[in-house]
Amino acid sequence: MNLQEGVKQEDLLWLLGSLCGLFRIPFDAALLAQDYPPPHTLATLHDAARALGIKTGQRALDRLDWQKLPLPAIAFLPPLDAPEAVSASDALPPADDAPNQAAAAVAARPPPTLRPLLIVKASAEQLLYFRPGAQTPETLPIADAANQLAPELLLVAKESTASGGEQDDIAGFVTEKKAFSFPGSSRTQKHRTI
Repeated sequence: MNLQEGVKQEDLLWLLGSLCGLFRIPFDAALLAQDYPPPHTLATLHDAARALGIKTGQRALDRLDWQKLPLPAIAFLPPLDAPEAVSASDALPPADDAPNQAAAAVAARPPPTLRPLLIVKASAEQLLYFRPGAQTPETLPIADAANQLAPELLLVAKESTASGGEQDDIAGFVTEKKAFSFPGSSRTQKHRTI
């Protein structure tokens, strides 16, 4: 996929908000919209996700074992807004300026807009996914995935913490460290005489 392909702002905010909810990362849509103004592309999605502490990467769909894929993942439906047909008035420009007008028309077109899907579960036969803004999941047979989805997925995962896998402390609270011992035993029992 081309990193310059477009993504709607509401889809971008929904995706990142959903991922933050799944990964328990604080999320503020208004702040993110302020930091990443339109137009949005796949590159914007990667940058914004990484700024929130979400790792991203791409994976081709061909020969993909869906059950071994780390989920959630983001799939894309092919863009609906293919380049528009040239109107009759644009079809016959003056001969001396034709190359310049054609180049300007191609440059003026916005990039195709991708339609994302958030895949949350995969079984042997089907995928469970959400469309942007939807509250109910939908299913897609795995056999149809290669025909209905764009050729690459966006893989996502929460950045690992520097604490080596321990849970993050909550700001303002002191976590009490408890010493390990077996139930019913103590150091004094070890040295007690019978």
